[in-house]
Amino acid sequence: MSEISIKIPDSLHQRVKELAAKDSLPVEEFLASAIAELLTEEYFEKRARIGDRQKFEAAMKKVRNVEPLEYDRP
Repeated sequence: MSEISIKIPDSLHQRVKELAAKDSLPVEEFLASAIAELLTEEYFEKRARIGDRQKFEAAMKKVRNVEPLEYDRP
């Protein structure tokens, strides 16, 4: 695990502390989660740009049309 030190305005620090407390998280864990969320969003945006609708539809045609198993039903 790495450690970084940053300087942020007091108002931003206070807001981050409030949001972290709202989620019952330490500030460090809240910030790590927020960064991970941004990176995940970036990953899916990149994947969406290279997606191919025709390949998707071709793959979906290979999926059998069957009822879900009992434990997968709502």
